[in-house]
Parts: sequence; structure tokens; C-alpha cells
Amino acid sequence: MKTFTISATLASLLISTTHASTLQQRDLGLNAGDIHDAVIKWHDDTEAVSAFLNSAADIVNQALNNGQDSIDITSIANTAFGRETDEPNQKHTIELNFCPHLDTIGCNPDQLGNGVIDGANATLITDGTFISVVNALQTLSSAPAGTSAQLAKAQLDLINNGNGQTGGRCQAVLPAIDLYFQQVNIGLIMQNGDRSLSGVHPVPPSACGSGGVPQPSVAVTL
Repeated sequence: MKTFTISATLASLLISTTHASTLQQRDLGLNAGDIHDAVIKWHDDTEAVSAFLNSAADIVNQALNNGQDSIDITSIANTAFGRETDEPNQKHTIELNFCPHLDTIGCNPDQLGNGVIDGANATLITDGTFISVVNALQTLSSAPAGTSAQLAKAQLDLINNGNGQTGGRCQAVLPAIDLYFQQVNIGLIMQNGDRSLSGVHPVPPSACGSGGVPQPSVAVTL
């Protein structure tokens, strides 16, 4: 019997360790190749968007430190916008595998019987965190050359930290994505013993801090 740790990165979805699930090796009917590839592609999308956020922050800060308020980040913002808008494709692939009644009752329970994907989806979609990031990236990608560094900084802050009502990537979007990753990881372990995604997490930008994406832990026995 092996005990491992699942990242449960949204406080509302934390499962008490006193209710840790005992998982048995069994066929969950998952398309292992599809969901594995979806996690890798989604991870790479988050990495690309975070790389943009780091680069854009450097450009903005350098301009402001030099007393300038005119920058051009349109091209790199457009690339990041494309990667961000690709993420729902990977999300949907995972949901098709874990949510057999997705079109009727949503994803609670999912194939693991815990409703984690349903809660993570609520954070991304119902709470509006994902579309808030998309809209801010679109604003930056459509900004003309010579746009205000101050205005760009405000959009970057919105993407990373939200606006007080809607969470940003650091504390809402990336943690919710991490829940999808960990559900896939558990599913692959249960179905065929594949642990290749055990260390895969969405990639945060530097603005999220040295701790990266927060990952409170829940003990699960396999």
C-alpha cells in the first residue's frame, strides 16, 4: 500500500485527510493517451503565457524606471493570447474522459467520484477567472505600438492577481488547472500505474512569488 500526495489547490475543494479515498487499481475507461497529451499541452500553454508575463513585466518596468510611458508588446501578447485561448481544448479533452454526463449534469461526480473537476471548472468558468485573463490578454494583444506602460502594467496585474472580485492566474486560474492535472495523474495511476505526470504542474510567472502555484496537500492511499 502506497501513500502519495495530491495537490488540492483551491481551499473550497480541499478534501479532509480524515476522508482520504482508498483507490483501487481498475479500468476507468479513460483514453490514457489523450488525457496525458492534454496535460502536457496545457502545461506548455501555461508556460508560454507565463513567459510572456515575465517578459512583458520586464519591458514595462524598464520603461517606467527610465521615465518612459510608451512600449510595444503587441506581438508577444498576441502569441500569449493564442496559447491562452488554446487551453479550453485541453480542458475539454480531460472533461470528456472524466465526466460521462458532462452535457446533462456536469461533472459531479466525475470518474473518480469526488467532484474535484466540477469545482475547478466552477472557478475557471462560473467565477469568470479564465475569461478575465483572456480579455486582458486580448486587450494587450490589440494595443497599438506606443501603448502606455502604465496601462499595460494594470492589465498584467489584473491577469496575475485579479481585480478583487475575480481571481487572477496566481491564486485562482493556475490552482484550478492544477486540480485538473492531478485528477488526470490519479486516473492514470489507477488505470495503468502510469506515474509520468506526478510532477507536472502549471507554470506560474515570477509575479506569483517564489512559492509558485500554491499546492496544499491531501493524503490519498493507493
